[in-house]
Amino acid sequence: MTPDRKELSARTEWGASATLLTGIDRRFLPGAFALFNSARMNGFTGRFIIGHFEPLDPALCPAAPGLSYELLPEENPRPHHFVKRIDIMLNREPGDYCCLDSDILFERPCGFLLDGVEDGIVVSTEADQRYDPRDLWVREQCRRAGVAWPLPPHPYVNVGLIGFRAPRDSAFLSRYSQTCRTLFADIDTKWGERFFPFTEQDVFNLFVRERLAKGEGVASLSYQRMELGVDCIAQSGWDRPFPAERQTVRPSDIYRMIIHGASLRRPWLAATAPGWRGRAESLGLLPWRRRRKGSLTPYERAWAWYTCSPGLPIDIEAWAPQHGFTAHRNRLWRSVFGLPPR
Repeated sequence: MTPDRKELSARTEWGASATLLTGIDRRFLPGAFALFNSARMNGFTGRFIIGHFEPLDPALCPAAPGLSYELLPEENPRPHHFVKRIDIMLNREPGDYCCLDSDILFERPCGFLLDGVEDGIVVSTEADQRYDPRDLWVREQCRRAGVAWPLPPHPYVNVGLIGFRAPRDSAFLSRYSQTCRTLFADIDTKWGERFFPFTEQDVFNLFVRERLAKGEGVASLSYQRMELGVDCIAQSGWDRPFPAERQTVRPSDIYRMIIHGASLRRPWLAATAPGWRGRAESLGLLPWRRRRKGSLTPYERAWAWYTCSPGLPIDIEAWAPQHGFTAHRNRLWRSVFGLPPR
């Protein structure tokens, strides 16, 4: 049952004994900082770990209570980063965890999300189903991955959010990691294997369905509660304000809990791109045009709010100079994204 507004308001603090994880390379640090801020500003009180694939200059890693950084172990040859990021879930001390893509943002308190780990692995489903229940394509995937066929049906899931409990799920995650390393040993691009076009995500879907076949627990966060990419935006409003307290009381707003900016424009990358386009983004000219056309995405707006508004746990000036990000200093850019003047 979906929590009602009154219940959500009463559960503003959550996750005291849990840990949120995200794995990044240097370019996606600003996304991870926004994720951290959005979690804290929506009541998360537990630990937060940023795992990075390469050594980082300490100047790139601002400090905040409950935040830590982990360098993931080096490997030679190094696997593709979509496989490498699985490592952040391995060898964890006992406890409840949720591993998130760095382009995810919390829009409201989400204590119920970690409650679901009690039932089993927590996943997030997609609206677009990529196979039939008895799809021969999946049969071939199973043969290659060493998974018994046939499998019970389950909606296709996105690996941008995985909740788990250690050590209960450690063997499951270790096997998932090793299978991906075996299947994609020679792959250096996400679409490099024809039977697994979404690489580790396709493998994870096999393992989720295998868990169901074995009677093991799986709990899901519906795509109706999580805005995933551009397809969900029309249902929840392109121009809704942030934070959630500033939104009107419409069903499409009340129950959208998380934003996943998968395949969408990342504002910090757009505004630091070389040439005239990056400059126009940073000045606010291109965002202003998108807003006039009604195509400014909620992920852009939420990212701006959770990095550039006042009083955040990680202040924008703690990382922006090191990344060459200056858009937040421009009046038009701030106005477009609903931020107060500096």
